[in-house]
Amino acid sequence: MRRGLFIAAVVLQALVLVGWSASLEWELASAVRIRLEVVQRDPRDLLRGDYVWLQYVIADIPLGTIAGGRPDYGDRVWVTLAPQDNVYALAAASRAPVAPGPGQRVIVGRVQTLSTTARGPEVHIVYGIERLYMPEGRGVLSRGGKFEAEIALAAGGRPFLTRVFVDGRPYP
Repeated sequence: MRRGLFIAAVVLQALVLVGWSASLEWELASAVRIRLEVVQRDPRDLLRGDYVWLQYVIADIPLGTIAGGRPDYGDRVWVTLAPQDNVYALAAASRAPVAPGPGQRVIVGRVQTLSTTARGPEVHIVYGIERLYMPEGRGVLSRGGKFEAEIALAAGGRPFLTRVFVDGRPYP
């Protein structure tokens, strides 16, 4: 009896893990791929190795462009993106789900900080795709190049980082 319960518990856990990973793979396979412009930083984590910290141009949004009022820390924000010069750029933002227009895409992020800059009050949004882990010794990108990130956007606006491009070439 105990052995049967143990086997059932192990099988149940395995099914949950397989189901979870299969749902993520399905979401990624059906996602639309777009490119976003990136401002790059190069930290190193002693426990995790080299990674590139990606700061997206669409991460800092003027407070006045967010429909639905002032968001608070941790609030979800739906950001509408429109194609502009081979990358997608900020078109609008909202505190409520929105339907994109023709050719537009929606990405969902969370408010990390509210600050006042020289351009006025801004909201900094994190999308969960800010870290790209690299092979040992490859985590430092050259300075001065044009950085873009290829993002797979699922139907609900959930982003998946797929690749980074430096001057139009995949890295690494």
